[in-house]
Amino acid sequence: MTVEQLLEEARAHYKAWRYTEAIASYNQAIQKDPTCAAAYRGKATALRLMHREKEAREADEQARRLDPANAIPSESSSSPYDLYYAQGQKLLKNHDYEGALRAFEHCIHLDPNNLDAYELQATIYLIHRRHQDALQVYEQALRIYPESPILHNNARCECYHENEPLADPKVSH
Repeated sequence: MTVEQLLEEARAHYKAWRYTEAIASYNQAIQKDPTCAAAYRGKATALRLMHREKEAREADEQARRLDPANAIPSESSSSPYDLYYAQGQKLLKNHDYEGALRAFEHCIHLDPNNLDAYELQATIYLIHRRHQDALQVYEQALRIYPESPILHNNARCECYHENEPLADPKVSH
C-alpha cells in the first residue's frame, strides 16, 4: 500500500472508533515515509483518545518538527472530551447521527457535568422523533442540574409529546 492509502485506511479506522487499528495504519505510513507529518498528527489524535498522552505529545512534536506551518496547536492540546465533542459536531453536521450520538455519549462519560453534550444528544433524538430517548437524556441532565429552567422546559415539552409525567429529578433511580 502507498502512504496515502495507509492514511486513508487509518482515517477509516478512526471514524469507526477503531483507534488501535488506526494507530497501526499510521505507524505503517510512518515506516514507509518517516517525514509524513499527517501520519504523526493522526497518530497523536488517536493516541490521545486512548488516554496515551505521553505518546500523543511525542507524535505531536514530531509532526511539528516535520511541518511547523501546519501544526494544529488547538488539537494537540485538546482533552479527550474536546476531541470527542468536535468529532460529534462534525458527524452531526454530516448527518451521521448514530456516530454523533456515540461521540456525545463518550463526552458525557468523560465529563458528566457538561450540559452541552446532553443538549446535543437530546437534539439528535428529537430530529428522529425519538421523544422518549430525548426525555431520558433531559432527566439524566436534570439529576445533575435540578434547578435548570431550560432543562425543565425541554423535559416538559417532551413529556407533553409522550403524555408522561416528568420524573422528579431529585428522586434517585
